[in-house]
Amino acid sequence: MLLIPLSRPDYKDYNWSIKLNSDINNKTKLLLNASVGKSYNVAINATDNGYYNQSWLTQAPGTYPFWNPTDYLRTPDQIAGITYEQRSSRVYDNSWYCPADVSDFNVGAKLTSMLSVSTYYEISIQNQYRSYLTGPIGPRNTTQNYEIIPGYFVDEAPYGYSSQLLSGIGDASLFFGGHSATARDSSKLNTLKIKGDITSQLTKDHMFKAGFEFSYYDLNINYGTVNPAFSDVDWVKQHFNPYLISAYVQDKIEAYGFIANLGVRMDISNPNTSWVNADADPFNQSFFSATYNDTIQYAKERVKPDVSFSPRLGISHPITESSKLYFNYGHFKEMPAYDEIYRIGRGAAGDMRNYGNPSLPQAQTVSYELGFDQSLFDTYLIQIAAFYNDISSQQAFTFYTSDQKSIAYYAANNNSYSDIRGLEITLRKTSGDWVRGFINYTYQVVRSGQFGQVAIADNPAEQAILDNNQTNPLYLLVRQSPVAQPRANASITFLTPKNFGPHFLGGDPLGDWSLNLVGNWKAGQWLTYNPQLATAIQNNVQVTDYLNVNLRINKTFSFKNFAVTVFMETNNLLNAKRLSGESFYDPTDFNSYMGSLHLPQSPAYNNLNIPGNDRVGAYSTDGVYTPILFSGNINGINTQSSSFDPTVIYYDSPTGRYMNYINGSWSVVPDSKMKKILDNKEYIDMPNNSSFDFLNPRQFFYGINLSFTL
Repeated sequence: MLLIPLSRPDYKDYNWSIKLNSDINNKTKLLLNASVGKSYNVAINATDNGYYNQSWLTQAPGTYPFWNPTDYLRTPDQIAGITYEQRSSRVYDNSWYCPADVSDFNVGAKLTSMLSVSTYYEISIQNQYRSYLTGPIGPRNTTQNYEIIPGYFVDEAPYGYSSQLLSGIGDASLFFGGHSATARDSSKLNTLKIKGDITSQLTKDHMFKAGFEFSYYDLNINYGTVNPAFSDVDWVKQHFNPYLISAYVQDKIEAYGFIANLGVRMDISNPNTSWVNADADPFNQSFFSATYNDTIQYAKERVKPDVSFSPRLGISHPITESSKLYFNYGHFKEMPAYDEIYRIGRGAAGDMRNYGNPSLPQAQTVSYELGFDQSLFDTYLIQIAAFYNDISSQQAFTFYTSDQKSIAYYAANNNSYSDIRGLEITLRKTSGDWVRGFINYTYQVVRSGQFGQVAIADNPAEQAILDNNQTNPLYLLVRQSPVAQPRANASITFLTPKNFGPHFLGGDPLGDWSLNLVGNWKAGQWLTYNPQLATAIQNNVQVTDYLNVNLRINKTFSFKNFAVTVFMETNNLLNAKRLSGESFYDPTDFNSYMGSLHLPQSPAYNNLNIPGNDRVGAYSTDGVYTPILFSGNINGINTQSSSFDPTVIYYDSPTGRYMNYINGSWSVVPDSKMKKILDNKEYIDMPNNSSFDFLNPRQFFYGINLSFTL
């Protein structure tokens, strides 16, 4: 019986929206919009972070061992990734996780007006309000009024929430209360955005465009983790009002087929607060340890605004009547996450756990793109582009520790970097009454890392240990070698013209149909598998490729003041199976799976794996397991040992043959039998939690969309 409220079947997400479009006069239009919505989620516990969505078949560098208040359990992978861990309470205790509701309300307006035949402007205002409510389910009734056997009364456990550390009967992992439902969040966020743009065709050759944007944030942050059973609290309660100001100017120049876009953008980010400068003394015991006293006025500095100017350049030059060269260059800014840079997370005793830094500059991407376009038959377009993105000042963290001062916290910084380079080829067909779409292939290489030390100790001797301990998971963040991971995307739409076919009952039943196929392929991630601890081994095994095809069919029926669209969507149309990686019971289970794969030869797993071309993620197609063991020399096996299993097939490495021990002697396994075993991959020792093996079944969705014109 599954009691975990993962799917929240008693609630349904909803979102209602309305748009009103009004022509004030023949030159001015006003668009009003409003929406209200709510999503019902389940929040992860802080103590479960190590299990959350960490597939055994992938690596996730860049994650940190502290809680993100907006981590929810919604997808099958996320649910399986948290429930594979074997504590019984996850299954039988309906209060293990907290319900987490998110409410949204948005209202806005957009005014568009023509000043002249060559000039128009747009002004918009948008306000978004979002509130969070995360906490445990209702409390448990502790009255012992349930008589399960004559004379023996109990309360309603395991139903309901209890903060008491209570264990079940006969199972040490069955908790009726205690360290569960630890997530809390009652934050309220309000965002106001005002934006304006003006566009004017000044001359035949110059089109001028300028604009501004102002964003004001009211961040009432109130979230954390509460574990009463162990008197453990990690809480963030802050109120900030940062704002952003952006402005840009751009000139589009057209002459003799040559087009150039020249522009510059200014971004001002003002945290609008004062902050204790941790860089002055990151081991300040009175501020960072449990000796912290909130009545003390610590010296703060006003955080200076971050002001930046970003140039933009785009050039398009015709070569022939049907081809052109183009070049794009630009600087782009991205704000770090507010919930991290403003985070002051302290424990119950006042000790610092996570310390933000609102003075962090915006991350910067310097982008280059050189491309070639060729039109074919006035219908198709071939695009070839080479690109390079240099990303710097990305948000990262450093762990500070001092045993002597009882300090251990993560401090935000901007020490992370990455760069992306690659080549992109696209074939497009953007017009046509019957077929439209595109096919794209991208070959790219990503390199990422982090400057400086990811862990800093107050004690120099301890620092030396940290620096030499390269198996520390934190150091994976600074050692990401570039590995190519190409991908391809396609979207093909088959159409019928609106008036196609016979006219029937005032409509065209065969007209205005649309069938859209969307396909995605991505080469498998490269992982490091090195049980033999061989030197200079990195990224030596590859995960199976990702392939998915989705289908959407829709038909629109138009009437005088409204239209009805009926549709059907199919996810994973080909019903392709992908081993989720969430079904391994424990590290031993995972190692057994990896040891059974027939991987390419490598000193990283010499004498462990039979040579072959398997990838991580391969699986037995018929559900049968026929174990095959590696043997350096078949004649060296002690067939008289009590652990010897005569039913197992052995791979004799010197001869490359598969052998059985039958009637007191070794014989070659018949080719027909081995072909079946190898083709169906029966030799793979599949994960033990088989119900989580494949989490991407083919799914069908049906719906109706109504549109009204007022």
